[in-house]
Amino acid sequence: MGEKLGSDVPKKPTRKLESSESRTVKIEFDEGVAVGKITAETEFRLDGFYVKQRFRNRGYGRKNYLELENNLKQKGIKTIYIQALHNKKEFWKKLGFETYQALDPANVERRKIFFMKKDV
Repeated sequence: MGEKLGSDVPKKPTRKLESSESRTVKIEFDEGVAVGKITAETEFRLDGFYVKQRFRNRGYGRKNYLELENNLKQKGIKTIYIQALHNKKEFWKKLGFETYQALDPANVERRKIFFMKKDV
């Protein structure tokens, strides 16, 4: 059974929509009783992406990423976030990612990490 709400909730069915950066929550009410909710992620963080050395520069990474992006779009994802090393930044840039922050530990260029995102 749903949780009973206060007297200020309308008696006819209504919808209350709440959202944050990464979630959309929809709660429906019937006669002042919460009857359910739906939560959908709208952001995705890609934690790992790797192509074996001998298969690089043949289009496998691009093909696999684009397939992943298409699947995420179908699931309602709006933004994809990644962390790219300095030597992979151009790969992600070609796929439409933009840098929103860079981290340069101890000013060593070969360790530079780029935080990138793409709205899909």
